[in-house]
Amino acid sequence: MGTEQVNATGEQGGPPPAGWYPNPDGTPSLRWWSGVAWTGAVNPLPSPPSTSDVIARVIIGLALAFVVFMLIVGGVMTATGE
Repeated sequence: MGTEQVNATGEQGGPPPAGWYPNPDGTPSLRWWSGVAWTGAVNPLPSPPSTSDVIARVIIGLALAFVVFMLIVGGVMTATGE
């Protein structure tokens, strides 16, 4: 009892691995955690993808799904002799 550690992300266990994390001072930025302590390295938050990027990815995904579907249907029809 009382021996469990809580790390910088609020989880039980040791410290989180080194990496970019939300800045603990509350500013909208990312700060580098060395695996031991916060460093002075700070980066702005990445921009969310634009609506046109999201729409383009959805269209490409649907087109690829359609091609795969047609290949499967063609394969089934060939295998059954239809």
